Amino acid sequence: MNKRDSLKSVRILSLIIMGVCLSMAGKKIVVPHDYPTIHQALGEADEGDTVYVGKGVYYENVTMVDNVVLQGQDMLGTIIDGRRLGPCVTGADDATIMNFTIRNGTVGVLCKNTRPIIKRNLIIDNKGTGIHALISLPEINNNIIYRNEWTGIFLEGSRGTRTSVDHNVILENGYCAIYCANRTEVLIRNNITTRNKQYGVFIEPEARKTRIINNNFYENR
Repeated sequence: MNKRDSLKSVRILSLIIMGVCLSMAGKKIVVPHDYPTIHQALGEADEGDTVYVGKGVYYENVTMVDNVVLQGQDMLGTIIDGRRLGPCVTGADDATIMNFTIRNGTVGVLCKNTRPIIKRNLIIDNKGTGIHALISLPEINNNIIYRNEWTGIFLEGSRGTRTSVDHNVILENGYCAIYCANRTEVLIRNNITTRNKQYGVFIEPEARKTRIINNNFYENR
């Protein structure tokens, strides 16, 4: 093969690789530009896609989609309001939710044996708990979990080997900042819990393997 043929082969290979990378990157769906509701946009999303939500109040109960990113334009200005009709958001495996205010649900984010990433959200004024995780532990980091009527984060039989509750501010919730029930076994690290009406972290006896590292507990009752 001469030099010209070698260069041609390299260019063809580069184009093939670029095409594969672009196809793997997924598409961006914009709400309300492409679809008026988050629910409709997620219904059209495929694995690897991003649903980008503009500022506004969305009165919806949203179910995430596996391997799809749900991203708000601005944490304070992009609001999912659950209208007390159910969980504001229901989790999915390897999905991500970020940059939202999540409010006024029976639960803020409910994860039934799913492991999404929940990061950089304000989770506030939900009737029960801010985040409720059963069996699997989502990756919960850099959220503000504030003034939910019961507990900030309720972990029910949750176990996490690659996930943690990390770098959250959890304050002024009606019972605990974090409640570990049944055989929960998780890592709770680098959180600030303050002014919750009872405990910073409450751990049932069955959850004794939970690790609590480098947190700040301040003025919990």
